[in-house]
Amino acid sequence: MGKFEKNNRTAANASRSSRTSGSASQNRRTSQAQRAAKKKKSNLPLWLGIGGAAVIILACVIGFFVLRGSNDDPNDLLPEENRIVANAYVAGVNVGGMTRDEAIEALRAAFTPVSSSSQTNGEASEIVSFGSKLENMDIRLYTGVNTIPLFTTVYDPASEYEVDIYGNKLENPQSPVATPSDDTLPVDEDAPLNENGVPYQLERTLCIPASNVEITFDLQKVVELAYQYGRSIKAVKSDTDRIDVDISECLTVKDDGYIDDVLNRLEDSMLEGSETQVKDSTTFVNDKSGNPVEVDCIEVTLGTVKRSLDLDALKQEIIRSYMVASFDLKYIYEEEYPGVVDLDALYKRYNCIAPVNAVCDEDTYEITDGTAGWGFKMSEAYAAFASAQPGDTILLALTDLEPSYTREKLESQLFSDVLATYDSPHVWNPTRTHNLELACEAIDGTILKPGEVFSFNDTVGERTAEKGYGEAGVYVGGRTENQLGGGVCQVASTIYWCTLKADLEVVERYEHQFTPSYVPWGMDATIYWGYLDYRFCNNTPYPMRIDASVSNGYVHITFVGTETKDYSVRLFYDIMGYDPAEVKTIYIHPDMSNYSKYSGYSDGETIQTSYDGYTVYTYLQKLDANGNVISTDRVNISNYDRRDKEVAHLLDPSIPMNEQIDSDGNLIQPTESTEPPTESTEPTEPPTESSEPTEPPTESSEPTESSEPPTEPSEP
Repeated sequence: MGKFEKNNRTAANASRSSRTSGSASQNRRTSQAQRAAKKKKSNLPLWLGIGGAAVIILACVIGFFVLRGSNDDPNDLLPEENRIVANAYVAGVNVGGMTRDEAIEALRAAFTPVSSSSQTNGEASEIVSFGSKLENMDIRLYTGVNTIPLFTTVYDPASEYEVDIYGNKLENPQSPVATPSDDTLPVDEDAPLNENGVPYQLERTLCIPASNVEITFDLQKVVELAYQYGRSIKAVKSDTDRIDVDISECLTVKDDGYIDDVLNRLEDSMLEGSETQVKDSTTFVNDKSGNPVEVDCIEVTLGTVKRSLDLDALKQEIIRSYMVASFDLKYIYEEEYPGVVDLDALYKRYNCIAPVNAVCDEDTYEITDGTAGWGFKMSEAYAAFASAQPGDTILLALTDLEPSYTREKLESQLFSDVLATYDSPHVWNPTRTHNLELACEAIDGTILKPGEVFSFNDTVGERTAEKGYGEAGVYVGGRTENQLGGGVCQVASTIYWCTLKADLEVVERYEHQFTPSYVPWGMDATIYWGYLDYRFCNNTPYPMRIDASVSNGYVHITFVGTETKDYSVRLFYDIMGYDPAEVKTIYIHPDMSNYSKYSGYSDGETIQTSYDGYTVYTYLQKLDANGNVISTDRVNISNYDRRDKEVAHLLDPSIPMNEQIDSDGNLIQPTESTEPPTESTEPTEPPTESSEPTEPPTESSEPTESSEPPTEPSEP
């Protein structure tokens, strides 16, 4: 806290005048004595002496003015004649550029009169008080305790991360390495900053109510101080235009000792401080069976901050704040910090050794031996110290440290658990079934390393006749067509269901155009070579294998790996939208331009089966060991199109088509006749509406397994 220094220029000038006067008197006495001693001598030397003295005096006068001009400070503020220096403030009121009388009137209007016109030593005085201008004084006390270092180390927590069994860093682990949380307390937006630009922490706020304080001052005295600013009191420009005239010596603060009581209570609450202590001790930890055992440990008791303040300086700052009519004061404690704990030195002193993981060869799956460590884990120590506060006690247990992977652990855990399995039923169609078998043969036994992405198209490859694939139903442009590899979407859908069940990361997935029949809705995946793929990532720390086969009317998919989840998964879906299919009649006649497409159908035969349209939300629910719900998350939204049912109606081929079908494509009703109607017309487009919707079909003559991209498929 700074203190105000009084200007002593006036006193210094008076002293210089006294010395100058005394010196002149002595010189006069010396000259008289010399004239008396030399009165009989010639006058020529006298005139020479007078002339030399005159030259010397003239030179001194010129030098004085030259030196005075060279020492003028360009920042000095010089007031106008009979006016106060510009931008001068008294108790928060701008009196700059005013005369004495104008300044008195301005202050008289701003403050409450107490007494006036009293005579003291012949001088008039007028006492005023702050009155309603006085506000509650808030004293905000700041500490740097949140910025002090409690420990030091070269260890970087980012250098420690979870690895897979091959020793490679896991980019997306299911159980990431825990890092210490940032519990830094919030700070004031306008908090003062230390030399490093870090804000100080607000420790407390003291309030001095305006009702407990009365402040008065003499108008004439404070105006005279403002008037002398720039005259007998040197005025210098500051960073801001405002100049607060120091009137603290003129203020009278009546508080009945309240401010001193507040400051004394504050001093009594100051922290005495303590040093950091490190000693050997013991503590209890749980062994592999969960039983507590006593082990050696390092007990570190962090020191506390010693805090003090200068009561006189703080009180002066309070008075100064009142003086400038500012009622928000910031004060930073003087603090002494305890010693810093050197974690690296502790690690070395107690001969700590980090464990080394066993590693599995990525190609041969041969496993190297790991080694145990001893001491404390640097990651745990770092987290403990990073979240500690001064005065806390931290125990660093000294124990044997097992690596994350040992030979025995890897040998027992590799491909030891079924992560997910699903058997999806398939329709009996020799060609389609053979396609399913070929796709499963390409996938069966695929091993995914931790972090590796499975691609259906990359693994199965293009479905070609050379590989043995035959033509089976796929969806193209809303209709079912036979194409090479038809049916393999069922394999991709079964894999997708297993991906959700194992809670693995889905990278790419598209739903079918129509609702599937072999997996629950919203849990299917369609693929199309060159356009659509299904991909997922093995985001577990262990390799996993995909077993795939076809038998007994089912596609079998099983994920085999190492279970790392401590929860189970339940899958379900909700229907959020419904668009029912309709029945449409296709009028068949030889006059049709595409008659060859429909010529084989009999009257009333189904040309195209129907599908209702749906919007389906799929959910993944996590359950704990007791079946309690941990979380429920929506994993996708599947939009399935509507497809109307088409039924054949044969027109009379002996009657022109335009005599049986009107211009709107509707059947022309026959006139009354003993003969049955024979006319028929060629349909231009199928009718857009049918008489009534139908229920969802229980079975279909066409397979439903793959989404039909258009003739040239495009991205959804």
